Amino acid sequence: MYQMIEEQLKSSASKSIIYVSFDHPMLKLCDTGQILEVFQNNIASEHDQVYLFFDEIQYASEWDAWLKMLYDQHPNYKIMATGSASPILAAKATESGVGRWTQIRIPFRQQGIREHNVE
Repeated sequence: MYQMIEEQLKSSASKSIIYVSFDHPMLKLCDTGQILEVFQNNIASEHDQVYLFFDEIQYASEWDAWLKMLYDQHPNYKIMATGSASPILAAKATESGVGRWTQIRIPFRQQGIREHNVE
C-alpha cells in the first residue's frame, strides 16, 4: 500500500491522498464518518480526484457501509482498503460490495532472516 501511495504522490497533490490505519489506538475511538468529514471539508475539498487508502479496515465500525456509500456517492474517489482478518472481510464484502469492489487475497509466506557478519 505504501508503494502505491508513493507512486500516486508523483502525479497527484499530497492533499488529495489520505492514508488511515484503523488499527491505531486513537482511531479506534473515532467514527469513520468524522475522519472522512475532516478530510473532505478541510483538506481535499478543492481536488477533483481523491485517493483513499484504508489499512486494517476491519477495525472500523460499519466499514462495509462506509465503503459502499463512498463508492456510490463519490465516483471521483479511488479507494483501496486492506485488512488482515479475511473471514470478516469476505463475509461483509459479499453483503455490501457486490459489483462495487473486488477482493484480492495475497498469500504471505514468512521468510527467514539471515544474518551476515561483515568483517
